[in-house]
Amino acid sequence: MTDGSSMRQHWLALALVLCCGPLQAQSAGTTLVCNGDLGAGLNFNRVAQAARAQPASAVPYLNGECGPLFARVDTFGAALLPLGSGQLELSTRVVGDGYQPADGTLARRRESVPLGLSTLQVTPYGALMASLQQDLGASHGKLGSLLYAAEFPLGPASVYPQLGLEYRNSQYLRYYDGTSAYRPGGASSPFIALFAEVHLRQRWYFNLNLRKSWQGPSIRNSPLVVHTSPTTALAAISYRFNTD
Repeated sequence: MTDGSSMRQHWLALALVLCCGPLQAQSAGTTLVCNGDLGAGLNFNRVAQAARAQPASAVPYLNGECGPLFARVDTFGAALLPLGSGQLELSTRVVGDGYQPADGTLARRRESVPLGLSTLQVTPYGALMASLQQDLGASHGKLGSLLYAAEFPLGPASVYPQLGLEYRNSQYLRYYDGTSAYRPGGASSPFIALFAEVHLRQRWYFNLNLRKSWQGPSIRNSPLVVHTSPTTALAAISYRFNTD
C-alpha cells in the first residue's frame, strides 16, 4: 500500500507553484500572468506491488502556468529556456510508487523524489512530452518518460488520447521490485491514457484521467509484483482562472 507521503508531495508541490510565482513577480517588479485549472479530486492509484486495490485519496488538482512555473497534474517545475516548439524545464513528479511489501520481513519502499530535465513540445500534430530524472530518494535510480497526446474537441468536452513509455533503470527497480534473490535489470513499460475535460458551467470543469500500464519484463517477473497491468484514475472538479 502507498503511504501518505504521496499525497503530501502533491500538496507541497502545489504550494510551491502557488507561492513562488507571485513572490518571483514581486521581486522582479512585474505583473505575473497565471492561467489554468485549480481544484480538487480523488486519485485511485493502484500500485503494481500492492495486493489490495488502493483506496481513493484526496489530492489537489492544478493544470496551468504562472510565469515560468508550471503544473501538469502530477508534474511540477519551471521553464529554463526555449527549445524547439516548446521549452526545456527543470521538473519533479509525484509518482506514487511507495508501498509496504506483503512479506512482513521486507522494509517499506518509500516514495521516489524525482528531479531532472523535461520538455513539452506543442506541434500542429499534437503534444510531445519527455523527461529524464534522478531519484533523490531511497533508490538513487533514474527514471524517464515519453508521452504523445492529441486533442479532439467534442462539443462541451475535449478528450486527449495519450500513448507513452516509462523507463526505470536497474538501480531504481532493485529498490522497488528487488529482493535478496531477485535483482531486476532496467525496464520500459508502455501505457495508454485518456484525459477528458467537460465544461460544466461558467468557469467550472470536470476532469477525468484514466491510464492503463503494462509493466516491463523486469518488473513483471518480480515476486513482489501483483498487478502486471495496473489501471489508475483521477477525477476532479476545477475552476479555470486567468490573471491576465
